[in-house]
Amino acid sequence: MRRAIKAVALLRALREQGVRIAIDDFGTGYSSLSYLEQMPFDIIKIDKSFIDRIGSSVTSDNICRTIIKMAEQLGKKSIAEGVEKQHQLDFLRTNGCDYVQGYYYSEALAYPEFSSFIEKQDFHTQRRKALEII
Repeated sequence: MRRAIKAVALLRALREQGVRIAIDDFGTGYSSLSYLEQMPFDIIKIDKSFIDRIGSSVTSDNICRTIIKMAEQLGKKSIAEGVEKQHQLDFLRTNGCDYVQGYYYSEALAYPEFSSFIEKQDFHTQRRKALEII
């Protein structure tokens, strides 16, 4: 219990400094609904395992929709991890996911390659309503 109290205090102090905090891999492992109530998170990250099954599993589709809607209702942002295919991006855009990350846009890059990648992007034409690249 003491650890949880310290964690909440630390997270709040970080938020006061302008740090945005995400709960990672939501829907799997140790993430739980109680964390959403207890911890001061800004962002809910949808686990890649659900994103991988978009379009092939009604259950995963419904879980993704529910997490996106829940984040919205709680005043939090949603991020989809591991987006690799157009149909995943289309589904997430249609369902109001705030951000996506994954190989659809780029593999992980070292700083020099990342800097070059960013310089070549025209974010004004690539940015889509209610969906940002992170």
